[in-house]
Amino acid sequence: MIIAGNRPKYLFSLLSSVMNATGATPASTHVYINGYHEEPAAVAALFGLAHSHLGQMGVANGVIGNHYRLSLVDVFQRNPGAKFAIILEEDLIVSPDIFRRAKLRSVPVCSL
Repeated sequence: MIIAGNRPKYLFSLLSSVMNATGATPASTHVYINGYHEEPAAVAALFGLAHSHLGQMGVANGVIGNHYRLSLVDVFQRNPGAKFAIILEEDLIVSPDIFRRAKLRSVPVCSL
């Protein structure tokens, strides 16, 4: 799950590194854009990724919190069997082995 705003150059750099990482799958990557911005949507489409525009709700820091909340709810509704999600912000560049490392580190938070 990619969290993005209106910074298409940063998003392009992140998506380049994510899609070049071993184990990357476009079908399981979704870009959540905060607001209705065309350029980040075009960047996501360039990589063949699904994306959603989420309206800006709240004030100041509340906008960011609501964007994360809506994105997390949506990602687990789209993937009901998922036990975890990897959250990346648009201003990151990831290691080529990010998915292998995430898989090694994924352990249940609690067991019932």
